[in-house]
Amino acid sequence: MDIPTLLTHLSHHACQTHRTAYLVGGCVRDLLLGRAVKDFDIALEGKAFAWAREIADAVGGSFVPLDEERDIARVAFKGDPSVQVDVVPLGGTIEDNLAQRDLTINAMALPLSQRWDVSALADWQVGALTHLLVDPFNGLSDLRARLIRVVRPQALVDDPLRLLRVIRFAAQLAFGVEEQTWQGVCEHAPLLGRVASERIREELFAVLGVTPCVLYVRLMGEAGLLRVIVPELFASSAAVERGLRVMAAVERLTAELCRGGVRIPLLKLAALLSPLMTSVDIARMMVGRLRLSNKEMRLLNAMALYHDQPRALLRSGDVTGRAKRRFFRAVGDAAVEVLLLALAIEEPPHNALHCFVNDLLRDYFAGAPCARPTRFVRGDEIRARYEIPAGARLRELLEGLEEAEAEGEVTSREAAWQWLDRVVGRSCPNAESAV
Repeated sequence: MDIPTLLTHLSHHACQTHRTAYLVGGCVRDLLLGRAVKDFDIALEGKAFAWAREIADAVGGSFVPLDEERDIARVAFKGDPSVQVDVVPLGGTIEDNLAQRDLTINAMALPLSQRWDVSALADWQVGALTHLLVDPFNGLSDLRARLIRVVRPQALVDDPLRLLRVIRFAAQLAFGVEEQTWQGVCEHAPLLGRVASERIREELFAVLGVTPCVLYVRLMGEAGLLRVIVPELFASSAAVERGLRVMAAVERLTAELCRGGVRIPLLKLAALLSPLMTSVDIARMMVGRLRLSNKEMRLLNAMALYHDQPRALLRSGDVTGRAKRRFFRAVGDAAVEVLLLALAIEEPPHNALHCFVNDLLRDYFAGAPCARPTRFVRGDEIRARYEIPAGARLRELLEGLEEAEAEGEVTSREAAWQWLDRVVGRSCPNAESAV
C-alpha cells in the first residue's frame, strides 16, 4: 500500500470511529518537506491499544503490542518500503502534547479526524493540507526559513540529549540553528554528560552518517558538546582541527574510491580521533562512552592498529602478493576502512601511497586471491590427509597456502595439494583420491 492511500485510510477510520487522532512529530515535518516517510506517530484521544488493533484489522497491517501498561502499540505494514504506525495516547490537548516536544519543526500535528482526500497526497501535494496544520510554535515558518529552534529554552535542560539533537537535525536537514537556540546549546553543553551513553551514540552516529558532516562536528566542538564526549581531543589546540581535516579527506576519498559497504560513522569517528592514535587506545576509550558493540570495537581497533601498514609496506618495498595477503588477513573485514583512513591521514597527498591503496582497494572489491583467497583445501581435509592436529601447525599451513595462492603459485585444488605435499615434506600414497 502506498503512503497516500494509507494515510487516507487512517483518516477515514478516525472519522468513522469518531475518534480524535493526530499525526504528530517528525512524520508531519517530513511530509511537509516532501521527504520519504516510513514511520508515523499518531496521538489518539482514548484507548490507543484497541484502536491500533482496529487499524491493523481494517487496513491489513500487523498489530504489535509495544507497551500495554502505557497503552502504546504499533501497526506494521509489509511492502517496499515497509511502514509502521505507532499509536500513543494523546494525554490532554494536542497543544499540551506538542509543547512537550524538542524543536518547533517537530511540534506540528495534522488531524486525522478531518477526512483527507487521497488526491491531495497523491503527488505529495501536502501544501493542500497546511490549512489543517496544528502549529502553535510556528514550526512551518521555521521549516520555510530552514531554521532549527527549540520549542522553549527549558527543553534543553529537561532532556540534555536535545543539545545534540539540535546539531543532528541541522546536519540531516542542512538547516541553520536559530541564535537563541545556539546560545542555549553552548550554555548547557556540560549537561550532556548526564545522558546515557547509548543515547549519545545514536545521535552522534546520526551526525557522522551525514555527508558532508565536518561543519556540524565543528559546531559540536564550538558548542562544547564534543569536549564532553572526547575531552582528550582538547589536550592539544591543534588536535581537533587535524581530526576534522582527516574526516573531510575520508568523505572525499569514500566518494572517489568506494562502491559502498563502508561503515561510515565508525570510519569518521576514527578519522576524528586519529590525532590520538599514537598515544591512546581509542577503541578501549570509546567502547564504554558510546556503548560500542564488540564488532564495532574490533573495527575501531583495526583502524587504529593498521592504518599505517600500507605506508610501511610501501616504504619497505615489499608489495608482493604474500605481503598483501598478510595485510588483508590481519585487518579482516576492516580492510576498506583501514585503507581509506590510511590515505586520509597522509598529509600532503602522497601519489605513490594513493596508487598503492587504490590497487589494494581494487584487489579487495574484485575478490583477488590476496584479499579473498579461494581456499581450495579445507583445514579438516589437511588434518585427515597428514594426520596433523588442530593448532599452530595447521594455521601455519593454511596461511602459507593462502599466500601461495596470492602469489599465483596455487590456482587449483590439485595445485594446492601438490604445494602442501612439498611443504609437509612427504608424498601421500592416496594423493589421487584426495585431489
